[in-house]
Amino acid sequence: NLKLKEKEEEKIEEANLRLKKIASLPHLAIFSDEAHHTYGQNLEKGLKKVRKTVDYLADETNLIVVVNTTGTPYYKKQILKDVIYWYGLSQGIEDGILKELKDSIFSYDKVNTKEFLKEILKDFFTNYKSVKLSDGTLSKIAVYFPNTDDVKKIKSFVEKEVISYGLDPSTVLEVNNKSDEKLKDLFNNRINEKDNPFRVYLLVNMGTEGWNVPSLFATALARKLKSSNNFVLQSASRCLRQVPDNKVKARIYLSADNVKVLDSQLRETYKESLEILNTVKTDLIEEIVELKKINIPKILIKKRIPRVEKQSLDSEEIKFAIPEINESEIEKTIYDLRSKDIIKEVLSKKDFVIIESAIDLLDIYEVSNELSKVYRIDSFNVLDNLKEIYKEGDIPFYHLPYLMKQIEEQTSKYETVFEDIEIGLALIKTNGFKKTIRNGEVVYTTEILYNKTRAEYIFNNSELKELKSQKLSFHYNPYNMDSSPEKDFLKRMLEKLDEDPDDIEGIYFTGAFSDSKKTDFVFEYKNKLGKWSNYTPDFVIMKKNGKVLIVEIKGDPFKNQLIENAMKELENINPDKIKYEVIATEKDSLNFTDFNKVKNWIYEEAKEN
Repeated sequence: NLKLKEKEEEKIEEANLRLKKIASLPHLAIFSDEAHHTYGQNLEKGLKKVRKTVDYLADETNLIVVVNTTGTPYYKKQILKDVIYWYGLSQGIEDGILKELKDSIFSYDKVNTKEFLKEILKDFFTNYKSVKLSDGTLSKIAVYFPNTDDVKKIKSFVEKEVISYGLDPSTVLEVNNKSDEKLKDLFNNRINEKDNPFRVYLLVNMGTEGWNVPSLFATALARKLKSSNNFVLQSASRCLRQVPDNKVKARIYLSADNVKVLDSQLRETYKESLEILNTVKTDLIEEIVELKKINIPKILIKKRIPRVEKQSLDSEEIKFAIPEINESEIEKTIYDLRSKDIIKEVLSKKDFVIIESAIDLLDIYEVSNELSKVYRIDSFNVLDNLKEIYKEGDIPFYHLPYLMKQIEEQTSKYETVFEDIEIGLALIKTNGFKKTIRNGEVVYTTEILYNKTRAEYIFNNSELKELKSQKLSFHYNPYNMDSSPEKDFLKRMLEKLDEDPDDIEGIYFTGAFSDSKKTDFVFEYKNKLGKWSNYTPDFVIMKKNGKVLIVEIKGDPFKNQLIENAMKELENINPDKIKYEVIATEKDSLNFTDFNKVKNWIYEEAKEN
């Protein structure tokens, strides 16, 4: 207890020092996420430590501004103080931030928990079993329970239901706040990984604020909870995040006794209702994209591939040592009876004696022959090395596993070697598009979805009728871009190339398609968690001589140094072929200096040639 108290005091002291260090800064701006936690459960009674900290800093330093952000700006129909901008759940659905829920909030009356689960699993696997994201990640459902006892009673039933739909029962995962750290890490940090096998999540006190799962398509509240506020957060505004080009609606399943509770909480917390969420439609535009260039030359580059190789070790180098253990000795313990007035233990150790036991001996030739067969090493070398330490020619039987371990430690050594191999990257792969016949010609198309607010970023080649250079671009039409700077970059580059196309093969927007069925132009990098992630650049400029410039359009706050490092490494592997440039943006305009780097690459190359 004393040690725990000391540790707690150390933490408090460390926190105080940190706070004083922050207070020593001349000017401060404080940004507080999930700002509703600043207040206590009762707005009339006191403030939480976060708000007290803000007040302290306001008194001790020059506090310029405090910006609070929260998804729940209401508390019991009372709006929190100083709210200057409100963005509701229905707006999130309309703008394509959240998956659409129109006509997809279901409640079930007069059913017990098993019947409820049977129905929702039937609906989910009928409608979502084969639904997946563009990277192949399969759809998931999260079922919330009030306590772990409920999950224990129902888990085997859920597993049987899953089996009936042709899935392995191991795809069901139970997670609660008492789960081990490894499981929590999988749930919190690696749930979005493509090879994650779990489809059905049975949750207690998990999946709350900050749980963001793009592949989650359904949530269910199996039994009545005392408070449903958290569930509304994750089911409507946290977990059911929309993903690009997704046309599939999400589902919320409720047992009937939860409908009124959830509706009440929505009205209190969001000034909305289940009826609104059930009717609001995502304001998305669907458009057909058509391939215009099919036979674009593959981009030939060298890629560095890691390979794990076993280090070679000559059997003559294997050395043995006699194991420092003696299993031929048996310890005999002698006990005595304690005094009758000592009631905690009846027996007490009085003495012990070491007894030598008989030793099973193995012939040294037999051992060397066995070890050579198991590890595929020269038996004569093994025999010679064993003779150096076992002069008598016999080896105790219990030494054998220790000798085997010594061989494994010396022979099981691996090293990672890197090999540069040449690969061809297809900018477009027709097998990922729909093939149709139009006027006797083969046409490849696909559908894209975008919110009406992004309509200005859709770039149709009809906007460039006066430019002949557009034939150097638009390998599909229209380009579904993400920002004005991307559109501005392509337009300005084509205007320049219209004057002098040099030996440009093509300048293509590549930032929209990352599906491996549609393109190979996707690169890997290690993210902050050390996991491999995919990166798709915005543009590629190809020259007829095979040289390539890869261009990324990024604002300074959104730059990713890990991505840039990975692309620079690719550049170093291909010094005479690949160049990578990041063009900085300021609001809707491009940085003039960075833009010139691209032009210089094109035309200086021409001068050199």
